[in-house]
Amino acid sequence: MRQELELMGSSIHLLVALAMISAPSFGLSAEDNSNGKPDAPAAANTLDDQVSTLLKQHKFGEAVEVAGKDLENRLRTLGSNQIDTTSRLAMMGLLAQRIGAYTHARTACMKAAAVHETVLGCKHPSTAHSFLRLASVECARGSFASAQVGTKLGIEMFQTVYGSDSLRCASNLVAEAEIDCQLRSYAAAAPLFKRSIEILEKVRGPEHSETVTARYKLAAAHVKMKDFATAEPLCKRVSKVAEKILGSDHVYAGLCLHSLSKCYAARGDCTAAEATCKRALKIVERAEGTNSFLAAIVLTNLGEICAGQENYTEAESHFRRALGIIEETVGPENERAATAFTGLARINLGRYNCGAAESLQRRALAIQEKVLGNTHPDLVEDLQLLGRICSAGGNYAAAKPLYERALGICLTTFVANHPLTALSLQVTASFHSDMANFALAAQFLEQACGILEKTCGPDHPVTASSLSDLAACRALGWRFSCGGLNVGDGGFV
Repeated sequence: MRQELELMGSSIHLLVALAMISAPSFGLSAEDNSNGKPDAPAAANTLDDQVSTLLKQHKFGEAVEVAGKDLENRLRTLGSNQIDTTSRLAMMGLLAQRIGAYTHARTACMKAAAVHETVLGCKHPSTAHSFLRLASVECARGSFASAQVGTKLGIEMFQTVYGSDSLRCASNLVAEAEIDCQLRSYAAAAPLFKRSIEILEKVRGPEHSETVTARYKLAAAHVKMKDFATAEPLCKRVSKVAEKILGSDHVYAGLCLHSLSKCYAARGDCTAAEATCKRALKIVERAEGTNSFLAAIVLTNLGEICAGQENYTEAESHFRRALGIIEETVGPENERAATAFTGLARINLGRYNCGAAESLQRRALAIQEKVLGNTHPDLVEDLQLLGRICSAGGNYAAAKPLYERALGICLTTFVANHPLTALSLQVTASFHSDMANFALAAQFLEQACGILEKTCGPDHPVTASSLSDLAACRALGWRFSCGGLNVGDGGFV
């Protein structure tokens, strides 16, 4: 049973509601509500307030319990095919998604989309919203093909009703870009974010919160592309505007600094990264509380920054504190908990404690597999790290299938010639080089070079580095075949 049942404790309201969704339809249309069916319970507004309060406190499990009770009452009194009920179904879908209950989230969102399409028609904005919510769930589940279909349908509906320069279309462009980000197609996501920003600046203004949010996401995409020259000024601009319109102590200002610290860390300015991240943590703790979920996210980043400076004692303290908060707020089997376990695994690897590192990383991988499934692209880095840990401990037989599985996920998930596939090929090549299997390593590097030449260009530094690795690998292979290879001439990446 998935982690959502643990979060809900003894409550069965959500399960009852979802069972009612799956039951035969009541056969009601939007107009049938006036003939025989009573209004929804008057307590609905009170329940809304309770859910809102619990979400602000990051008590997601309790929020689902309360919302599930409301949905159960509405299903009993109104039936499952009422427009009023579908809004609750959609909310339940989003809440279930928030705690990682993707199967339940998909059930609720699919029912809401079906009712909207049947009652309101395929061109109604509410129907478009339903498709976009469903796409968001599919994306979280790792079903990216379904997510892209749902998003494109939603965008087409909104463009038909509102036009291509409307606010609706801007928000949909952001949604489509976010799916591209989940697919690690950041180069495809960036122009979508930019187009949404153009619309938002024209309609809302450059300092509106929606515009700032879209620019923040564009900056994050450039961080993921390791294009820090573009990302850093975007992060600084977003941070400055957020402080201006929201205040320097607003949680969003803290999160902007959190992202900026990642830019500093990526370009090697660890001092600035640590100082900026600590400033972000103080803001988030003041705004949300010292034991809030958002504070745990910033703590995890701070732990990574400290670990990058080999300050393992402080890094471990941050990771363990973050892990305690995460387990308390959203449960032990959450993606953020997996991130903290991975951070602790890296620390133990840095201390050459391979046994503890392997145990921690296997726990992180088990959480990710349970939450995301066995083929989600987020597993790639976890598998590669576990392979690296096994190799460091001399267990090459255990490491090999981990690297192969990571590469297999890239090959089946990403489009042809994706940069992350090239990276996975390089990592796999490095492993085979360490095993003195230079011929096979060279084959993987040749494929990586071919991808990088097409995606980054033949003169890009990343391409040049990969070509240099390939030349070194071939040279080592030649020396090995001639019997002239010395001990220690192994890895090159």
